[in-house]
Amino acid sequence: SKRIRMKFNPMDLWRENYTLKSIEVSPGTLKLKVNDEGISNFDILAETTDTTETSEMAIKLEEVEFEEFRFSYSNAAVDQKYVTNIHQLSLVGEFSSSKFTTSATGDLQIIAARSGQINLVSNKPAKLNIAVNVDKDAGTINIPLSTIYISELPFTFKGDIAEDNFHFQLKGKNIKIEDAANRLAMQETADVKKFNGSGRLLFDLNINGTNDPVQPVTVDCTFGINNGNLIEPETGIEVRNLQVDGVYSNRGGPSKEKLELKNMSFSTSGGPFKGNLTLSQFANPIFDGSADGAINLEVIHSLFQIPNIQTLTGQIDVHSDFIVQGNADENKVVHYQIKKLDGHVILSDVDLQLIDDKRVFENIAGRVYLRGDEAGIEDVNLRVLHSDFKLNGVFRNLTDYISSQGSLTADVNISSKHIDLSDLGTEEKEEIVLRERAFILPNDISGNMFVEVGSLKYDNHIFKDIIPHFLPSSCRLALPVINNSRMLKIFITHNII
Repeated sequence: SKRIRMKFNPMDLWRENYTLKSIEVSPGTLKLKVNDEGISNFDILAETTDTTETSEMAIKLEEVEFEEFRFSYSNAAVDQKYVTNIHQLSLVGEFSSSKFTTSATGDLQIIAARSGQINLVSNKPAKLNIAVNVDKDAGTINIPLSTIYISELPFTFKGDIAEDNFHFQLKGKNIKIEDAANRLAMQETADVKKFNGSGRLLFDLNINGTNDPVQPVTVDCTFGINNGNLIEPETGIEVRNLQVDGVYSNRGGPSKEKLELKNMSFSTSGGPFKGNLTLSQFANPIFDGSADGAINLEVIHSLFQIPNIQTLTGQIDVHSDFIVQGNADENKVVHYQIKKLDGHVILSDVDLQLIDDKRVFENIAGRVYLRGDEAGIEDVNLRVLHSDFKLNGVFRNLTDYISSQGSLTADVNISSKHIDLSDLGTEEKEEIVLRERAFILPNDISGNMFVEVGSLKYDNHIFKDIIPHFLPSSCRLALPVINNSRMLKIFITHNII
């Protein structure tokens, strides 16, 4: 800490009665660590058995205050981490007594509360005003039922700490679903849409553990929504009859860790949707689930603000069962293997624009089917500014391709009435010219591609009835400077037919 201030009574100092009554710490940092062998860096905080006499300074603490104090605890042995920025925390009580009750009031920012791969809380403000009962003789601490606020949402909190174990409970206190959506939705900017609605968020978190640093803390959490409704008033976007039963537990160790989302269902303007998802074995995750019904993409994007996407509208109809297995290599990079994947997705009038991308992919419609290790596209139509496309084809060897273990085999037909090449780039024309007007295809795709274009515009040149057929394996499509509008030079290195 940069500053530790101790308060004494001046008259006591005059009488050489050194009684410490208050401590103020600001700013400061406390980092408690346990390595993967269970050895901690805070043994100095343990009670000493040294009986050597020293000069006495009476400690009759009545108040301890922290300001702008950062506290962190990490335990590599059980893969847990907790980090909190304490803006202000005041502890008041008769700390020198063997039994006392202290009041704790504070304004905090919970940076991280993570157990294994699960983030319990991340970057959320919190306020507390609780009582803490301390019995030094029995070695116990009791926190009676109190109310704390996380992101301005009320939770009841209670806990007990004994010499060899502890238990805490955090439970939602009559939380309205619209408040949870507005304050806990995954929003990264201050421009947050406000939702109206009805229904309650159910949340019950229980944490149990021992004082053995190599024994993992047991976390059990049930959560859910019953008959919820959400409305975004500006656009009228509505989610009706929202239901979900959620369970998380790491009881039994990492091999038994599981997150379940059961009986998920809701209705939007597109129709009803239902699904289930189980995530287990988090180190090598297994996703086992099903999805059946209609999803309004604008609703999903409004609620969760999907990263890197500026605009997402339209509807998809999903019917799928899947099991996907992840396997981490020695560098802890997870490679995924498709164990089961059957179903199809129907896209209807989907519009998509990425952040900082001039292109708008409009009117996307068609069918995508999933069958084991292959995916197919059937009559998928879309527009990009002035250009139109129709796609049909099959992609094979999905598992190896997704996990970067092999090439994707593609047999694709692409047809277009008109393509303007300036529509397809994310960069300005001058930047493309500097890069020799090269359009790079991925070098890990093999197969056949048949392209039929009615007209193609490049700069001020227009070319008619272009029908190139090529193998896309390790190929580069380059368009050199064209001076003759009657001639289109397309160079494809490797495998030209």
